[in-house]
Amino acid sequence: MQKLVWQNSIGDSVDLTSGNYGITEWEGFSNAPLNIQSQQVPVQDSAIFLDALMEQRELSVTLKMQDNGNLENRYRMRRELIHILNPKLGEGYLIYTNDFTSKRIKCVPQIPLFKTHNSNESGTPEASLAWTACEPYWEDIEPLSVPLSVGVMTPIDNEGDLPTNLEIDLFVSNCKNPKIENLTTGKSIKLEGTFNDNINININMGKKTVNYETLKYDYTSTEFSEIYYFTKVWLAYRYYSDRLYISNDKV
Repeated sequence: MQKLVWQNSIGDSVDLTSGNYGITEWEGFSNAPLNIQSQQVPVQDSAIFLDALMEQRELSVTLKMQDNGNLENRYRMRRELIHILNPKLGEGYLIYTNDFTSKRIKCVPQIPLFKTHNSNESGTPEASLAWTACEPYWEDIEPLSVPLSVGVMTPIDNEGDLPTNLEIDLFVSNCKNPKIENLTTGKSIKLEGTFNDNINININMGKKTVNYETLKYDYTSTEFSEIYYFTKVWLAYRYYSDRLYISNDKV
């Protein structure tokens, strides 16, 4: 069993594998383009490997629309797809599910292309649907949540294929200079001051912020980017393990 659901940024969704829709072709779901970075100097055979960078992922499906020969159904289904796959709404999620796993990927839809143009054409209408995922990784539907306690080392296993981002919620009372250390990488986050409310720390790329009540501090550096615990991949095989330690100064 394979299921594919598109959910746009305002919460509208459509199941592309049930009801009156059926997918006959899948493209870009199992692989993404890879850019091998290398360097070559004069009079040197071959080259030196520098890095392997994932390119943005292009996904597409060919969709059959079962309208039972009813023109009203045909136009209704076209209108539904055009409405839900509106690229002006920005990024949404493609959610893929089979018998063993369920993952999602953030992407922007392209305008649907309908292969049957004339209303009097016979046969089952088809549509070509396409999306562009600027970040090519499939991720968990729900992030992994791990509780942290002051003075207790918390092991965190990332079951994904690469390091990923972190968001931390601290619920504190009369807490002075709270500090979170990654004992595996040596990286840490420390806040100066005494806090008596909830603190949210987000180190996701492009969203590095620390929020405390009405105060907001923006961080543009990458000093926190080595700390992670969310799975963010397609089919997880390799494991990453971190140990986080939270502490604070005595008041």
